[in-house]
This record gives sequence, structure tokens and C-alpha cells, in this order.
Amino acid sequence: MAATTRKTSRTSSSAKGSQNADRDERAETTEKTARARAAKKAEQQAKHDDRAEGLEELRTTALAAAKLPIVAGREAVRTAHGLPAYVGVGALAVAGVVEWPVAAAAGAGVAVLRRWGPGHSESD
Repeated sequence: MAATTRKTSRTSSSAKGSQNADRDERAETTEKTARARAAKKAEQQAKHDDRAEGLEELRTTALAAAKLPIVAGREAVRTAHGLPAYVGVGALAVAGVVEWPVAAAAGAGVAVLRRWGPGHSESD
């Protein structure tokens, strides 16, 4: 009977060792999986940050490009002494959008505002 008890005891020790090894292996696998997930998440976050930075740069560039005609137009009007306004009113009259007396009045209004309008002092 003693031999049987020792054999059972060795078998249960062997089974416990096997269970411990299985448990350790599962824990190691779980830890590896967690590390892999964390690494993947960090990689995805880095890609997201890069995309966000690129989108911000694209937005800034697009905004500057959209404002370019406005900035160029303002500069042209400032340096052309009203020429774009006269050309625009004349083109509207030629196209038939407005009648010539209306275009002439608009041109005269531009001239008057340029000479005596806001931004001009009395000494001019």
C-alpha cells in the first residue's frame, strides 16, 4: 500500500507541475499578447498623429490658396487707382447686365469716393 501511495503522490506532484507549467505558459502568452496589442496601439496612434499633422498642414495651405485671389485683388485695386472698378462696371455695361447710364453713374460714384470718400483727408 505504501508503494501505491508514493506512486499516487508522485503522479499528483507531476500533475501539479504540469498544471503550473500550463498556467505559466498561458500567463506568458497573455503577457505577449498584451505587449503586442500595446505596440500595435502605439503604432496606430503614431500614424494618427502623423495624419492629423498632415491634415493641419493641408488645411493651412488650402486656406492660404483660397485667400490668394482676395489678397491679390486688394493689392491690384490699391495700386491700380480704381482701374479694376472701372473695367468691371464697363464689362457689365457691355455684357448688357446693366444699362450704360447705370454703369456711368457707378463709375462716377467710384471716382467721387476715390477722391472724397473715406480714408482721404481734407488737405488732399
